[in-house]
Amino acid sequence: MFSVLKANLNRLFKNRFFIAGCFLAAAITWYFVTNAETILGPHYHEKAGAMQLISIGVIMFVSIFAPIFQSTEYTNGVIRNKIAMGKKQSEIYAAHYITMLVVAAAIIISWLIGGIIAGVSVNAWLITYTVKLFISMIAYSSFMTFIGMRFRKVVTSATLGILAVQGGFSSIIVIFMVASRNFGTFMGTVFSYIGNALAIGRWFSNSQLCDPGCNLNIVLTLVVSLVMAVIYYVIGSYRIDKRDLA
Repeated sequence: MFSVLKANLNRLFKNRFFIAGCFLAAAITWYFVTNAETILGPHYHEKAGAMQLISIGVIMFVSIFAPIFQSTEYTNGVIRNKIAMGKKQSEIYAAHYITMLVVAAAIIISWLIGGIIAGVSVNAWLITYTVKLFISMIAYSSFMTFIGMRFRKVVTSATLGILAVQGGFSSIIVIFMVASRNFGTFMGTVFSYIGNALAIGRWFSNSQLCDPGCNLNIVLTLVVSLVMAVIYYVIGSYRIDKRDLA
């Protein structure tokens, strides 16, 4: 797997889309945070809050980049060549998941740099939020690897990635609304956890766009994200070595 991962990372750091994405993540964050009052209104002057909001770009970039990058495994017989060299599809799948974690980490670092340049203070809040953001991407990277490595046509996987973001926005509002109206009950707890099981939901709760009661602490965020990452990984890699690529 390590040779496949090394090849993936070499290709990643030469990918113009990825490099441009990192620069744009920093530039857009800087611009958004610097001009928060102009963009969001005169009442919105907290740079930290603006930085929270623009962190949605991390999810959006991975949603677009993952299927495009991973679909190249199925073009020009690339994956067949790797299998012919003795690599298993499960190894290739694992390497791509780790690669997507690297992508998420790089975009988060770029977002962080842009915010700091814009004047956001480096304090306990920023460190905690950054850690929670990466924790959230552990599960989402697993989900996007599942889509990118199971749906071999780039148009299909890219469409599903975009729909995941759009559908997430629509559903999470309802989920957290139910949770907030049932705090202190079993239903409220269940819906709160369901919401935080989704990447968009964790962004909503971490960015305080929903009732504060829906926001999980960093330990619970990690547990939920790891559980979802395992679920997506198991589903995506199930019997993948027996898959016919014809």
